[in-house]
Amino acid sequence: MVVLPPWAIGPSLKTFFKQLAQQTHHHGHHTRLALLILNPASPTTLYTVRHYLLTSQLVDLPVDLYTKTYDTLAPWVAQDDHHDASHAIYELAPLRKSAMARAKNFLLQSALDPQDDYVLWLDPLLAEFPATLIQDFIKVDGVDILVPNTMIRKDGTEWGYDRANWQETTMSTSLQDTVPEDFVFMEGWWEYDTHRFLMVDMLSNEDGVDGRTREFTKVPLDGVGSTCLFIKAELHRNGLNFPAYPYQHQLDSEALAKAAKLEGYSIMGLPNYKIYHANVDQEGDNDGGENNSNSGSGSSISNIDDDDEEEEDDDDDDDDGDTV
Repeated sequence: MVVLPPWAIGPSLKTFFKQLAQQTHHHGHHTRLALLILNPASPTTLYTVRHYLLTSQLVDLPVDLYTKTYDTLAPWVAQDDHHDASHAIYELAPLRKSAMARAKNFLLQSALDPQDDYVLWLDPLLAEFPATLIQDFIKVDGVDILVPNTMIRKDGTEWGYDRANWQETTMSTSLQDTVPEDFVFMEGWWEYDTHRFLMVDMLSNEDGVDGRTREFTKVPLDGVGSTCLFIKAELHRNGLNFPAYPYQHQLDSEALAKAAKLEGYSIMGLPNYKIYHANVDQEGDNDGGENNSNSGSGSSISNIDDDDEEEEDDDDDDDDGDTV
C-alpha cells in the first residue's frame, strides 16, 4: 500500500514504480498494489499517476487507485517544504504525521482484502530496494511486524534516513513521565533529545559473518517508521491501524508499534538489510531527514481540531476508488 501526497507526484514516482515492477513474487502469494492519491492538486494529477503506472512495466500487477481529499488537512499535506528540511517547522510536524496517519487508515479501510496475508507499506520516494524484498520478508519467521534500514546516498556516503525505527532506553522511558499526555516524541529534531537507540545506528560489520546472514540479523524494536513497513494482514484486520491522535506519546506508525507491542505482537528490525530513499533534503512523515540531528524530539498536538476525527465519514470529503 502506498500513499501519494502532493509532493510525491513527480519524476521520482516513475523510478519507484519501475522498482516495484522488478519485484519477484513469492510462490503461492498473489501480489497487488493499492495507491491513494491524497489531496490531488488538479484533475491532471490522476492522469499523471496513471501514465507513470502504464509506462513502468507493471503489466502483471493489479493496481487499485484511490483518491481522497481532506479539506482540513490541506495545509499539512500540500506544502513543498516536505522536500526541504530548512523550511521544516518543528511545531507542525505532529500535524503532518496525524494527516498521513488518517490517509493510511483510509487506504487500509478501502483496500484491505480478506484474502490478504501481508501488507507492505512503502514510501513513494524510495529509490532503490531489492527485487527480492517481498520474498525476503515473507521468509523471516516468527515476526508480525518487520522493517529494514532505510538509508540515503549523498556525496559517496551512506546516511541513515528513517529514524522512526527505534528501541526505548531507560532514559527515554523516564522522560515520558515528565511531559503532558498529548506531547509527541519525534526523532531527528534537535529541539528535544528522546535518548532512544535508533536502528540507523545499529549497523553491524561483524567479522566472520557472511553478508547474507548479517542482512537477516533481527533486533527487537519499540517504534517503527512507514518508509518500508511489512506487517501481517491479520493485525490490521484485528483492528491495528495508524493512530492519528497521540497514543503513548506517539503518532502514526510509531504509535501503531506501541499498540502492537501492548497486544503481544513481535516487532523486529533488520539493521543490515538496507534500502535507499531518494536523495532529497526532507523532514519526513515518520522520520527526520538526514539534515536534522540524530537526536529525537517532541511537540504537542493539542491544537489538532477534534472535529477532524469526525471528518472521516463527512460527505464534504471527496473520495473514490477505481482500478487501473
